[in-house]
This record gives sequence, C-alpha cells and structure tokens, in this order.
Amino acid sequence: MGTYHQGADTVTIRRDGSRIIYKKADGSEFEVKAETRDVLFTPGQPRQRLVFLRDSAGQVTSFVRRYETSDILWNKDK
Repeated sequence: MGTYHQGADTVTIRRDGSRIIYKKADGSEFEVKAETRDVLFTPGQPRQRLVFLRDSAGQVTSFVRRYETSDILWNKDK
C-alpha cells in the first residue's frame, strides 16, 4: 500500500477493510484484487497486472503496471 509516481502521474493504493483500492490522481478509484502476495489485478481486465517489486529487506519499492506487452514502472514515494 502507498503512493506511487510515474513522471507527473500519481496513484495511491490503500486498504479499505478487506478491499484494496487503486486511486488515480483525478480522484477516480476502483477495487483491485490479490492474485498472489505481490500481484494485483482488476476484475474484468484480464490483460493487466500490477506486479510489486521489493528490496533485499522485503519492503515494496515500486510496482510495474503490466498490460499485454507493455511494462510501466511506478516508484513508491518515500
């Protein structure tokens, strides 16, 4: 969970009870679900995944938004 940026864009991923919410900078938000510990997906969008990357201490540092053959890296704000 946290706030991530890619260029001038920012997104926030947070928990809301048992739900995981992905919020864009424009205020729109939607629920994502866990596929594995480090992979989230959006129901109804089978070709997109959020793959979280960790440092050697196990802390999330970023995620890759994977859509078909395109990967976009989003870095976690510190």
